[in-house]
Amino acid sequence: MTSESATKYTSKTAGRLYYYGARYYEPRTSVFLGVDPLADKLPGWSPYAYCLDNPIKLIDPNGMEPEPGGDNPWINTPKKPETPVRVPMRLPEQPSNTPNPSPSSKPSTQPPPTARATKTPAAIGQSVDVTVAVASVGYTVEAGYIVDSKGNANLFLSYGPAFGLEASVSENMIIIPTSGFETKDFAGSGTTLSGNAGIFSFAAFGNNQQGYPADKCPATYWGAKLGLGGGVGGSYQHTKTKLFPMPKMNYYQSRLTR
Repeated sequence: MTSESATKYTSKTAGRLYYYGARYYEPRTSVFLGVDPLADKLPGWSPYAYCLDNPIKLIDPNGMEPEPGGDNPWINTPKKPETPVRVPMRLPEQPSNTPNPSPSSKPSTQPPPTARATKTPAAIGQSVDVTVAVASVGYTVEAGYIVDSKGNANLFLSYGPAFGLEASVSENMIIIPTSGFETKDFAGSGTTLSGNAGIFSFAAFGNNQQGYPADKCPATYWGAKLGLGGGVGGSYQHTKTKLFPMPKMNYYQSRLTR
């Protein structure tokens, strides 16, 4: 092959090679037929690759080292060769003074500890009550609302006889901690023990269940009331409660269920 024919660029004749000065190029396979004389400068690439496998952005005019393609706006800086990753030598593990576990020991099957859930009351509410009792003659009236942990809400009205010595008017916060309580359980008969100390009032209550020789109280739930107002004395009250519909109260539902 003459020098003239070797350097002649022709893609029409099958099997012809392109001579770049340092080595020959095979256009059908897009590789050089000789090792790159500067292969040591590009350890991350094949010594037979043409233009680092990126002929769109690079040129190799002499078959030795690729370079940017000049003024072509589509051609950028050539890809930097990848640096070989050096894997550090792993030192042998030092013997431990901890004895090996016996073959009979088994891994713990206990679940990981979890955060304790904060207990919330089954129901809360507010009310206003008026009680007047002298000896065995007296009466109490209370009105308010009650909301359970499912978001069910009802207005209620309680009334009934009071026995003792009491004269009071107070606004109360109602708390029912009994699990599974629903507002519908609040209807019916109940018993309350109340007392007053200056502007503070307190009461414990529960529902009644008829029995022999005496009624059972509390039967299915119990609760407490803390109030502010004015009053003196205390009394035992036997009341009847009626419920009235009320829309769900999302605010109290979120406080009870979060």
